Amino acid sequence: MADDELKARPGETVEAFVARLTPERRAVVEAVQAAVAEAAPSAEWILAWRLPWARVGKLKVCYVAPQRAWVNVGLPLGDGLDDPDGLLEGTGKSMRHVKVNSAAEVPHAALVAWIRASL
Repeated sequence: MADDELKARPGETVEAFVARLTPERRAVVEAVQAAVAEAAPSAEWILAWRLPWARVGKLKVCYVAPQRAWVNVGLPLGDGLDDPDGLLEGTGKSMRHVKVNSAAEVPHAALVAWIRASL
C-alpha cells in the first residue's frame, strides 16, 4: 500500500477509508474503535487531516494513523495521561501516540482509561 493510500481521500467517509485498509490494519482500527465506543459511547468518528478521529462533542480524543507496518493511535492530550507501562511515545507539547502492530496488541484497557481521562 502506497503512503498516500494510508490517508483518506477527499470526500471519503471514515467507513470507506477503513474498508480499503489491509486486513491487518483494518483489524487494528476496528479494535481501537471498540475501545473508543466503550470509553465514550457518544463519540463519533470523523475525518480530519485525512485521518479518522474520534470526537466527543467538539473535543477530539483519539486518532488512528495507519502506517505500512503498524497503526499509530494518537491522543491529543497524551502528555498528561497516566502511562505506567510506558506505551505512549512522542515529545510534542501535548500529543502522544502508541504504535500498534496487530489487533491483539491494541492496549484496550489503557485506551479506555486514557480516553475517559481525556474527557
